[in-house]
Amino acid sequence: MIYVQRMERPTKRKTRRNLLLKAEIRDGAAWSGVTICNVSEHGVMLKGAGLPQRGSFIEIRSNQTLLAGQVRWSGMGRCGVLVRETIDVEALIGDGSTLSLQLASARAGETRNRQGRAFHFPCSRTLGKVIDLVLTAGIVAFVGLAITASVAGALGDPLRRIESQLEK
Repeated sequence: MIYVQRMERPTKRKTRRNLLLKAEIRDGAAWSGVTICNVSEHGVMLKGAGLPQRGSFIEIRSNQTLLAGQVRWSGMGRCGVLVRETIDVEALIGDGSTLSLQLASARAGETRNRQGRAFHFPCSRTLGKVIDLVLTAGIVAFVGLAITASVAGALGDPLRRIESQLEK
C-alpha cells in the first residue's frame, strides 16, 4: 500500500481585515455607494449593486482616503480590487465608525475543520429553499382548506332549506 502525504501549499494571500465600511466607487463619471467588506495592504473586497466588471479601473473613496485599482474578479454582488499603492488600513478605517468583524466564522453557511480552514455549505442554501417552498405550499393548502370550510359553512344552511322545500 502506498501512502501519499499531502503537502500544504504556500498561500499568496495577504492578511485581510474583515470590516463593514461605507465607501463610494467611480467607474467612469459617476460615484456610487458600496460597502468594503475586507481590506489588505494591496486590495479590497467590495459589496454592492451594479459593481464594475473584471478588468475595469476604478477609484474608491472612504474616510478621506482615495484608492485607485483594477477589478480582478467580480460576481454575485461582490468584487475584488487590486490597488496600485499600499493601503494604510488604519487611515482607511478612519475614526472608528466601521463595524469590525473579529470572527470570520460568523458568516452564514461557514464552519471550520480541525486545521481552521473554512468550509462553505452551498447545499444548505438549496435545502433552505426547499424547506421554504414546502412551508409555503403547506400554508397555501391550509388557507385554501380554511376558506373552503368557511364557504361550505356559510352556504350549508341555505342549501338545506332549499333541499327541504324541494322535497315537499
